[in-house]
Formats: sequence, C-alpha cells, structure tokens
Amino acid sequence: MATLAAMIDRVDREVGRLIEELKEAGEFDNTLILFVSDNGACPYDRTSRGIEADPTRAEVGYSDSTGWAWARNTPFRFYKQNQFEGGIRTPAIVHWPAGLKTKPGSINSTPAHLIDVLPTVADVCGATIPNQWSGRTPRPVSGISLRPILEGDSLARAEPLHFLFASDRGLREGDWKIVSFRNGPWELYNLRADPTELKNLADSSPEKLTALVGRWRTMAEQTLKLPAKKIRRVEASAGGKKHPEWTEFSVDPQNGKRGSLGNRGKARRAK
Repeated sequence: MATLAAMIDRVDREVGRLIEELKEAGEFDNTLILFVSDNGACPYDRTSRGIEADPTRAEVGYSDSTGWAWARNTPFRFYKQNQFEGGIRTPAIVHWPAGLKTKPGSINSTPAHLIDVLPTVADVCGATIPNQWSGRTPRPVSGISLRPILEGDSLARAEPLHFLFASDRGLREGDWKIVSFRNGPWELYNLRADPTELKNLADSSPEKLTALVGRWRTMAEQTLKLPAKKIRRVEASAGGKKHPEWTEFSVDPQNGKRGSLGNRGKARRAK
C-alpha cells in the first residue's frame, strides 16, 4: 500500500507537469481532459518477488490480498474481474473550461463506459469515425458520445452496458443491473436504491430478471458474436461465492507461500 501511495503521488506530479505545459502553450482551457482510474482492486494472488527489496527495483513484484483489495473497493463489493460494482465502478474527472456547460465541480452519476470515449472525442472534435480502415471493415463502435452530459443534458443509451470477463457476467440497463459471479445464479439489483448491491431482487422481481437475462444473451450472441461456451447457462443454485486464488490468510507470508492458493482446492468464502 505504501508503494501504491508512491505511485499515485508520481501520477499526480506528472499530470501537473502536463497541465503546466498546456497552460504555457495557451491550450489549457480548450483541452478536454478525461481522467479515469483503473477498475477494481485485484486480490488474485500470483507470486510475490523480492518483497523485502527496494520497491523501485524492476525485479520486485507484489501480490495483493482479498483484505486490502476489498478495503480499496469499499463501499462496493468484490474485485476486478467480477462484475459487481467493486470490480467495474470507477470515478472519472472531466475538465474542459471552453467546452463544458456544466457547473464547475458538479457531479453526474449517469453510467458511462470506456467504449464511449472514442465517440465522444470524435464528436467534440468534429471528426468522423471511418467505416473502412487499411482495407478492413472495423466492427461498429459500441459506445455513444457523452457530449450531452458535457453540455448539461441527459444521456439516452439505446443499448444496455454489457459485461463479461471469463465466467463473470453483468448487464446494466437504467437503474437495473444483473450480475453472475463465476457462472453462479443471476442476481438482480436496483442501483438507484441499492448502489452497493446488498439486496438481491431476483426472487421478488422474476420478470425483470428474465427480461435482462434475455437482453444479455441476445447481445452476447448477436452483437459480440460470442461462441456458445462463453454464454452457457448459469448455475441454477448458489454454492457460495469463492475463487481458487483468493488469499488464504492462514498461510505464513514469510515462508515463500505468500497469499497464494495456487495449491488450488482451497478457497475462502466471501463474508
């Protein structure tokens, strides 16, 4: 965590240098700056290397733990790779004095995604995203322009936000979200009322759940063109949320087995 703090300090300093350069060039007010943090702290323990050495040395490598990762994702649940908010929600800062029509310092909670960055930049710059490139036909851009948000208006998204990493799945449509942990049963949440995903509404709102699951499968098949093995049916019953690489805290970190559940077969249930 001390090394992470040092890295954040370096990012802060380098962003400051960039801003000073823009000001000296007279381009600061008319430069759209989008700053986004990485998504979800990751506890999937691999192998730590040289943890007693100077952390700036190239041969040093730190693994993480479920405890520290959960603390960094708080108040949201779970981790990178998982499609709960702890794995996918991240703050963003937009700065553009000459273009933003919103009140300085205002907060907008409309869901957006990195797939929206290219359409947004093309839109505000008056550029056209080509249909052909170097003899290839690129797949259509999935995102939409966030220009309405930058101008203080509301954003209308025709398609839900679709998530898939390995067997972790999710879909966000308006205030509603479904999520499956490692191919476990679908869960349903209303993020406006329950942003930390504590109240699973799958049993009380089965029609909404079925509709959103159908949307997830349709997008997976028709938009993403995923193979059948990627979109197999989720498990019908819950067996507890666990992952073979979550930290085993009973392992002594000084004996060369730091945090690794690589002896597989052991896993700790999430509290």
